[in-house]
Formats: sequence, C-alpha cells, structure tokens
Amino acid sequence: MESMSSDLLKIKENGKEITPFLNQLINKSYYFDHFYSAGTHTNHGILASLYGLPALFDKNMMKNVNIPLCQGLPNTLQDQGYKTMFFMTHEAQYDNMNAFLIENGIEEIYSQEDYPKEMRRNSFGVADDFLLNYALDKFNESTQTTPFFATLLTVSNHPPYIVPEKFKDRSSDPQYQIVAFADDAIRQFFAEAEKQTWYKNTIFVLLGDHGKIVGTQTYEMPLSLNHIPFIIYSPAFEDAPKTFTELGGQVDVFPTVMGLLNRPYENNTFGEDLFKTKRPYIFFSSDNALGCIGPHFFYSYNFKAKMEGLYQYNNNNPENFIAQHRQEADSMRIYSAAMFQTASYMFQNNLNRTNN
Repeated sequence: MESMSSDLLKIKENGKEITPFLNQLINKSYYFDHFYSAGTHTNHGILASLYGLPALFDKNMMKNVNIPLCQGLPNTLQDQGYKTMFFMTHEAQYDNMNAFLIENGIEEIYSQEDYPKEMRRNSFGVADDFLLNYALDKFNESTQTTPFFATLLTVSNHPPYIVPEKFKDRSSDPQYQIVAFADDAIRQFFAEAEKQTWYKNTIFVLLGDHGKIVGTQTYEMPLSLNHIPFIIYSPAFEDAPKTFTELGGQVDVFPTVMGLLNRPYENNTFGEDLFKTKRPYIFFSSDNALGCIGPHFFYSYNFKAKMEGLYQYNNNNPENFIAQHRQEADSMRIYSAAMFQTASYMFQNNLNRTNN
C-alpha cells in the first residue's frame, strides 16, 4: 500500500475514520502495531518485503548495473510449484522493477503497458481500484489448479493525487481524501475476492511500502515515514483477531509468511519469523539517517548532520536522553550499523541467494 503510515489509521475527518475498511479488517486479522518499513522509497519496500533485505539509505539496489540475485518469497514459492505474479500501476521499467523481478522469481508482470490507455490517471498509471480488479481477473484466469503468489503494488496515495469526486466530501484535505479512496478500493477488492473459490484458502498480507509524514512530527527523523501497518488476514485463521506488540519490520515478511504457510524454506535474509522469535530491535533508514527502535527507546543518527538522538518514543517525549542512557544508545547504534554493513557487503559480493 503506497505511503500507508500507521498514523493514517487513527485519522478522523468530519467525525469519520478515513480507513474504515482497514480498521475493520484489523479486527479479524493478525495485526502487528509495532512494525516498520526498511526505508522511505517503494524500491526499498519491495526489496525488504519480498526478499528480506534492508534499505541502504538512498540507494536503489534494483537499479544496479549487475542485478542482485535475492532469495525470498517469489523464488522460494516458485520452486514449490506456485505461480508468481506482480501487479503495478505504472510502467514496468520504472525503477528497473521489470528486470529485477524477472531475475528474482516473478514469472508474470502486469503494468501500465497491459492496461487500457483511457484508464491511466496520471504519470503513475492506473488508480488502485482498477489495478485490484484487474488482478482479480488474472487470478481467476490462470490459477484454477495452481497455487499462486501475487504481489499488488498500489500507488493512488502518491502525489499528484487524483481524487474521485465521491471522496472529496470525506475531508477538506486531498491527502486524506485519497487515503479514503485507497481504503475503499481495498474494500471492493475483498468484497469480490470473497466470492472466489480460492478465497477460503488464501493468506492476504497488507502493509505499507513506507509511510508518509502525518501531522506534526516530534523527532528529526519522522517516525511516521517508517511506522507502517502489517495486517495478515485469512478466512482459515481460527484464532484471529490477535494484535502483536512485538517489534517487526518488512525484512520479517518472508520468514513470517513461510511459517504461516508451514512450508520449508532456507532463510539467508535479515528477517525473523515474528511468531517464533522476539526481536531486540528493528532497524531502518531514511535518505540520510539510520533509525533503531527498541521496546523503550528510539535511536537515530543523521550521518550528514552528525546528529544523534535517543528518545522515549512511546509517550512521544521530545527530550534527548542520549547522555543519560549512553550504553543503550551504543548498543542500538552498533546493532543497526552492523546490519547495514553486512547488507552492503552482501550486495557488493552478490551473496543474497542461497546458491551463491
């Protein structure tokens, strides 16, 4: 979900939630409310969510001259007989997605080139509702006897916002109007998916590619840019809903989903199965800063401004506690720096896939 910050789930405009469907879905799902994106760009979200690899600040690893080969959900499930598909709204070559995904386990890619020209809404292609309905048709065309793994990348919640007329009375602010539209597009998708024969045997995973700045931010590194929802829903879950407060991030999606599928996999990623392992910290980045979240503190380091902070983020406290808790700050800094250095080494030496 494009730019879907967890903070948006709490917004009310004219007395009504702007994400009523997502909030209803959470009430019958596994929901992780302490979950963070790897970076602040869509390419980071794809790399982390599908392949368990962290973002390296402002670098786009998908656009490398030598495409990194990554072990993750697409190729693991492809090897186990799943049909693998990826749906995007824009041109397939955007951010080199087409070439990267084909090299890394995606069999079929659907993009702006496949859609009717009259359905394009802006430079990012078609709107969310069209994309989601198009994907449903493709599922039904080709997956009658084959299990499938499909990734749908939405974009409507990205400026320039093209807001349908019926959503303009939801708020006076276009950035909230478009979120209401994006939420309703997902509602329509689920309403149609529920009618399909494969629905009852499917796991639906919803998460932001990254967040966005929502309201006034307390810290120099805005947490709403990385704090995103992580919702896992299936009609087959008999013990839902459950809300998990443990730390997690996009890098954990691959092992967590494989654990739910109860299928064998080899994990050479930075992720953990969140149902089996408790993280001490989760780390992430923006273009010019690294962040690390623990149960009590948020550590940030802006390497351009040489600014370091340690904050009690649970109560939104703006005070910098780094002098009082130097040992905790050092532990978080060393942990996150080690993760970023290891990721950089893996990319440089193409060590992301098992057979390397």
